[in-house]
Amino acid sequence: MVRRERRRKKRANENIKMEEWDRYFRNLLGGVDEKVVRGMGRGIRRDEEREISKKEIRAVIRRQKDNKAIGMDEIPAEVWKYGGEKMEDWDWRTCYRIWRGEGWIEE
Repeated sequence: MVRRERRRKKRANENIKMEEWDRYFRNLLGGVDEKVVRGMGRGIRRDEEREISKKEIRAVIRRQKDNKAIGMDEIPAEVWKYGGEKMEDWDWRTCYRIWRGEGWIEE
């Protein structure tokens, strides 16, 4: 049995202007102009961001998964993860330099 009539989704009226859509959805959302994100606004402001800590670097390295494809640096995650304390220190120093604005290392 062949279906001659396809069910298609009805399209929105293209004659409606963007301002009308904006007004409609603002009213639907209770007149909110800005999105409120939980957790933002507390603690450190963007212009006063604190420096990267070794603890943060260690946490990121430990979250790396084993047996995954190598990245653009062509270094497997296992090297970073199991490289030991010297590797963590090197990672931290590199990230710290970049954070301060000294740029990427040319090695």
